[in-house]
Amino acid sequence: MKQASNQCRQGDVFLFKNDGAVCRKYTAGKILNENSPRLAVLQLGAVTTHSHRVEGNNVLFHEVKETAVINGSIPDRLLVLTEDSVLAHEEHGNISLTAGEWVVRIQREFDPTTNRNVYD
Repeated sequence: MKQASNQCRQGDVFLFKNDGAVCRKYTAGKILNENSPRLAVLQLGAVTTHSHRVEGNNVLFHEVKETAVINGSIPDRLLVLTEDSVLAHEEHGNISLTAGEWVVRIQREFDPTTNRNVYD
């Protein structure tokens, strides 16, 4: 299993520490996984039923107050881990995440005429 330091990528999901080094520090908004605090589904597969998900104890997945949606793109979200957890996916290798705040960004393909999400 790979160990993430300050950033990692798994398919179209890019995570980086919310420490102000990559971009301004985000503020947590509404909790998106209130009913399942041991699992956060970061992104569902576009073609398969696979998912990028974080499993662990007390995993909180938030909207980000400061994020604007640009051309229908998926806004950044904030993952708050109180202990080390695992980013899992059926086709990609698992990645160990350290406790702390992580920004979740869904990567986009470049097209000069439009802004498209990457399909994994």
